[in-house]
Amino acid sequence: MEEENLNICAGYDNGDIKFFDLRTMRLEHEVRLIIIIINHVNVNNGVCAVNYDRKDTKKNKLICSTLEGNIYIFNLDVYNEVSGYSYSKDKIISGTCWGTPFLPQNRDIFATLGGDGNVT
Repeated sequence: MEEENLNICAGYDNGDIKFFDLRTMRLEHEVRLIIIIINHVNVNNGVCAVNYDRKDTKKNKLICSTLEGNIYIFNLDVYNEVSGYSYSKDKIISGTCWGTPFLPQNRDIFATLGGDGNVT
C-alpha cells in the first residue's frame, strides 16, 4: 500500500516557510530562505503563495512567491542537513507575485499571477 503524503506547508509574512507532518503532528522542517543556518532559510519578505506540484503523489516540487516578485522553486527530493532543501530563486516581476499555480496536466509548467494583473 502506498504511503499517503500528509504534509502541509505554510508561508508567513516574515518570509518563513514551515513544513508540517500531519502523521506525527509536528514541525517537519522550517525554511527561512536567504540566511542559511542549519535547516533554516528566509525569503526576506512576505510569502504570498506556496504550492506543491501535485496533491495526489509524493511531494516533489514546491514553489513559493513573494511580495518582492521573486519565486523560489524547491526540489523536495534533495535534502541536506546543513543547507536544507535545494532551491532556485528567480525575479519574475517588478511588483508582487500573488500566486504560482502548477498546471495539473504537466507539473513542469506553472503560471505567475502578478499584482499588476498580468498572468504569465
